[in-house]
Amino acid sequence: MKFIRNAPVTDMRLTYAKNSPQHLNVLIIKNGLYQVHLQEYVMEKKDKIILVTGVTGLQGGAVARHLLKEGWRVRGLTRHPQSAEALALKNAGMEIFEGDFEDITSLDRACKDVYGVFSIQQPLEYGVETEVKQGKAVVDAALRANIKHLVYSSYAGAEEQPGVPFIDSKWEIEQYIRKSGLNWTIFRPVLFMEYFLMPEIKQQIQNGHLRIALDSEMPLQLISVDDIGALVCLAFDNPDLYVGKALEIAGDEITGNQIADILSKVSGKTVSFEQIDVDDVRAKGADFAMFFDWLNRKGFSVDIGGVKKLYPEISSFKTWAQKLNWPQAAS
Repeated sequence: MKFIRNAPVTDMRLTYAKNSPQHLNVLIIKNGLYQVHLQEYVMEKKDKIILVTGVTGLQGGAVARHLLKEGWRVRGLTRHPQSAEALALKNAGMEIFEGDFEDITSLDRACKDVYGVFSIQQPLEYGVETEVKQGKAVVDAALRANIKHLVYSSYAGAEEQPGVPFIDSKWEIEQYIRKSGLNWTIFRPVLFMEYFLMPEIKQQIQNGHLRIALDSEMPLQLISVDDIGALVCLAFDNPDLYVGKALEIAGDEITGNQIADILSKVSGKTVSFEQIDVDDVRAKGADFAMFFDWLNRKGFSVDIGGVKKLYPEISSFKTWAQKLNWPQAAS
């Protein structure tokens, strides 16, 4: 690989260059200089495959789209290869691979000839015990395939073990990854902005209300799934800067009243915030009640300024909501 430019380095931060020839400058620290790899690096990526698990979900789909955009070969693992989401990604240039976390043989086949793996599991459908089992199975498959870089999507607050089952479970997977001997990067995103596109929440917004078990002036940190995809792509593009790092990520910190105000402006209808009792959430699921209990007591504490240094284009809630063409998104 040819170095294009050398220059003194003053800190270890990644720089993001939207208008550079291939969108991203890769910084490698060597002998007090940073070296920017340009076209040669892009050519190298074309020969490397990233396996994206959960590719038909929100995070997996966002990761796949960013990787494709940046020139990686992408293989998407899914149980539903004929789904609309899978077919759309296939049409965009991704290889669709039918497989299942519970089928070790299919995991091994999916990992064949792969450079990196993006790993994410879904605890809500099968429970946290199955989530942990599946997360460990991906690690084991990556080891057998001699994967060079595993990127895992955890959850903000996991290291603190807040007593929320679907957060605590991710810490167990994190610990397994750390002990595996793999080159790893862990991202811990906060609550998704896409939470406000869930059918129940969208219906509330249409009716002029936003009912959440959160104090109206309690700051809530949020991130868009598209920005998670962009950050995961940065990690694969820049292993020297990201391997061995566990990073909590968020794009905005905003109160319930501020969220309602923004939704009012982008939707064209008045939306008022209403705090509901956590017991109302408990009736729908104990895990979510524990989650909102924790949010009200302590919640997320991501250094958003630090995240913006890594990725300056990360979306605020207002920017995210304005991009949606909200009347259609909320219909």
